[in-house]
Amino acid sequence: MAGATAPCTLAGTLASGISESLGGLVIHQLKQAGAPFIMGGVFTIMDMNTTIFSYAAPEFNLLQAGQTDVAHYLGLLNFCTAGCSDSNVLDQQAAAEAMFSILVTGQSGANLIHDVGYLEYGSTGSLEMLVMSNELIGMAKRFVRGIRVNKETLATQVVDQVGPGGIS
Repeated sequence: MAGATAPCTLAGTLASGISESLGGLVIHQLKQAGAPFIMGGVFTIMDMNTTIFSYAAPEFNLLQAGQTDVAHYLGLLNFCTAGCSDSNVLDQQAAAEAMFSILVTGQSGANLIHDVGYLEYGSTGSLEMLVMSNELIGMAKRFVRGIRVNKETLATQVVDQVGPGGIS
């Protein structure tokens, strides 16, 4: 966590956390060569006033995406955190923070996402937050799929058949 167990800089936090994961990978492979491995970590910043581990700061999402990029570069599967909030209750803050983290994690291509439904800096599991996040995940999955562009979806044949006068 930047400013607590790692350097205050985001790059320094990534380097520290990723090196810890790779150390784990070495031990893991020494124990059983070729065994599957999922790299990950919950990298974020510490609020210096409260000493709270932030689950919703923009830096949290940047660090999640950064470690995903490195894992993919190394050809490793990875896990990240999304669908959680620093809010104490299910409110607009919780919804905004959950959606932002879900979308960033989805767009970065994380292989496994956990801590969905957590509130209060990860201190509280909320079934209501879990249900809301499930809806948000559905929206994000649709967004990440993008728009398919091909002959069928462009519908040029239909436009040609109907012509400029429309259907009468």
